[in-house]
Amino acid sequence: MVTKRIGAAAMALLTGTTGLTIGTAAPASADGNQILSIKSVGDVVVDGVHERVFITDPAGGKVIATDYSGNELGSAPVADARNLALTPDSSRLYVSSLSESAIFALDTTDLTQTAKYSTTVKPKDLALAGDRIWFSYANGVGGRLGTVDPVGENPVTLELYKTGSWAAELDTTAAKPNRIGVASKGTIAVLDVSGDTITEVGAADSLAEVQDVALSPDGEQIATVYNTSFGIMLRHVSDLTTARRLAYPTQAFSNAVDFAADGRVAGGSGTVSDPDLHIFAPSGESIKEIAYPLSGLGQDQGIAWEPNGNRLFGIQSNGNVYRFNVFADTWTSPTKLTLTGPSTALPGAQVTVTGKLTSSLTLADGITVELSRDGTALGPVAVGPDGSFSFTDTPPGEGRATYQVSYAGDATHEPSAATASVEVAKAQPTMALFGPTTAIPGQAITIPGRLVSPVAEWNGASVTVSRNGTPLGTFAVDTKNDFSFTDTPPGEGTWEYQASYAGDAIRLPVTATTSVVVSRTASTLTLAGPSSATRAKALTITGKLASPLTLSAGTKVSVTRVDLEYPSGRSLGTKTVAANGTFSIVDTPTAGGTVTYRVSYAGDLTHTPASASKAVAVSRTAPALAINNNGKTYAYGQTVTFTAKLGTTYKNRVVEIWADPAGADQARKLVKRATVSKTGYVSASVKLTRNTTVSAVFTGDARTAPRTVYANVGAKAYLKLHLSRYYKNAKIGKITYKFYRTNSVAWFTNAMNSASQRLVYVQVQRYSGGKWRNWDGRYFDATDILFLPGTGLNGAKFRIRTAYVKGSSGDSMNITTWAPYQYFTFTK
Repeated sequence: MVTKRIGAAAMALLTGTTGLTIGTAAPASADGNQILSIKSVGDVVVDGVHERVFITDPAGGKVIATDYSGNELGSAPVADARNLALTPDSSRLYVSSLSESAIFALDTTDLTQTAKYSTTVKPKDLALAGDRIWFSYANGVGGRLGTVDPVGENPVTLELYKTGSWAAELDTTAAKPNRIGVASKGTIAVLDVSGDTITEVGAADSLAEVQDVALSPDGEQIATVYNTSFGIMLRHVSDLTTARRLAYPTQAFSNAVDFAADGRVAGGSGTVSDPDLHIFAPSGESIKEIAYPLSGLGQDQGIAWEPNGNRLFGIQSNGNVYRFNVFADTWTSPTKLTLTGPSTALPGAQVTVTGKLTSSLTLADGITVELSRDGTALGPVAVGPDGSFSFTDTPPGEGRATYQVSYAGDATHEPSAATASVEVAKAQPTMALFGPTTAIPGQAITIPGRLVSPVAEWNGASVTVSRNGTPLGTFAVDTKNDFSFTDTPPGEGTWEYQASYAGDAIRLPVTATTSVVVSRTASTLTLAGPSSATRAKALTITGKLASPLTLSAGTKVSVTRVDLEYPSGRSLGTKTVAANGTFSIVDTPTAGGTVTYRVSYAGDLTHTPASASKAVAVSRTAPALAINNNGKTYAYGQTVTFTAKLGTTYKNRVVEIWADPAGADQARKLVKRATVSKTGYVSASVKLTRNTTVSAVFTGDARTAPRTVYANVGAKAYLKLHLSRYYKNAKIGKITYKFYRTNSVAWFTNAMNSASQRLVYVQVQRYSGGKWRNWDGRYFDATDILFLPGTGLNGAKFRIRTAYVKGSSGDSMNITTWAPYQYFTFTK
């Protein structure tokens, strides 16, 4: 680093003015939040004489000066500038430089360098005591203290005191200028350096790394912070082994500490969580927590108090942006008022509200809070020693009454206020009706009810009752909240009963409703009897008519029989029901088939109608019925006559002939419906293209049972094989052959009656060794065109045929069918 003196031109360039002495800092009002032109923070010192704040920037290699609002006034280059010490008269500022192993002296008016003291070691923190500059350093073994005597012949003295494992943090106080506070990992001490030798006022071991240290204004307390602790450790010099912890409310690691002139102590946090600054009273009580206006990290050793003032300065960073913050209101502690009281009240009732005034800083005795209701002052309310208080008031009417309690604050406490609202309203009683939901015509019903008040007991309350809007009278509510009324609904239907309470001075009106459905009692009929019977023989059906309400004597039911001869029903008269509701029906069915007995009850004034039925399978004679051709097979497309013969029946002589071709694509269809001949015959013709089931159906009559008989017949498939492109027909022996040249191709075209996904089987045989032998045989698509080249087949004799094979040709809709052989040969 260059150590020559900075000239006036250079200073003008650094400050933007002709010197720092021009002008004065503007008074601080609102908290500042200025961006600083620095890259790091090493230390912060406040000059109360010139109202400036000095900040070291180790990474930027400089010291900057700002006014109390954070406006930069100038800077001085100091390589690796670390810690600061300000002379009591604020005329000199000393800066430690680790990289230069030196301490620089700067004029506080213009930041010009007035001296440089080489220490031969790397000085860390600085303190001014006993007309010497004290500095801490580490010598590779542990921490040590050294001094610089600015006027001595041998200005630098080392190895004056061991400070633990590392270089220590130092602090002094104006009240005891020869006392130095020392703190590092290993040692906490307060030293008296007024004599030729150092005297320990107090000392204790320290196990943690110290981030910052501060001596109280009277020099009797030493405060330290650690980056592993959430608070400030405060020790009295008389017993440094005992520490009192000033705890932060959140888990914010401590990284800075400083005392105000009146003994208040401030601690800084190095985490992103709020708050960032923590201010405590000399008593150790928390005054307030302060969060930086913008998000960021509080800097190590980055806070300092205004000498003999209330302003607290703090530096924060967010990434590479460093901001200057000043907080003027640092001596008043926030207060909090809480109110607890009823949310509702009845008209004319007194309301009592309790409250509590709290603060982290002890409140004075005999304080009061001011009370008002809806803007009307109600006077002061005394606050007890524990901060509690209460008041009682009667709101003037219905509606919302809002009470506001305010505390004016004092020299050390901020004002606060709280409100509590009470809704003054009549109470809402509840009412319910409990009664039958159903009734029968002409029946008197009693409906009880209950009217419940959430406040005082009833005194002569009554309710008015109506039915479907028609008044029924007024009914008293007893002391148990109960009432009841009796009424006979005038007829069937749904009747709504409404009970109404008109309300009083403290209760609101309320109504309750209930509905009663007036209807006849449900009746049920049940029948029992045989499930089958013989035609023309007597059978018995028993029954029972039931109802929750007793049936009238002589009640009758009507009986109807429905059968094939009387499909609309035939009346069998009425049956009188016994006292227990039972009855019986004795009947001889004349028709067979399903015979249904229907019984009905017409109902009366108090009973609903009811009906029931009982089906009986009555026997019928089985007729003789036959159809011919069963099991036969026919050519494709052949029309076949089917004849059915019907034997003796009661009345019906009609026979139906149906045809059901194989395959799901063709439905069963009626071929003929006709009356049989005198001899019982009926015939119909069917053209067969598939295997077909032909059925003769007799639908039956009143005395003859239905019957169906079947004829299952097979139909051959349609097959045709066409040979083409031969050059002649000629006989070989007695068989006609088609002749092909060996240099040509024999072509074969198939034809078959169509069906989805059908295959044709093609069989080729070759004459060899005096007999025909299988040469090829496989399935092809029915529409495939086949060919056989004649190469190498000179003189070979072949025969070919096609077939539909049931079950293997893609379906089973025809019987297996073979086409005749066709013969062919190849010649040159």
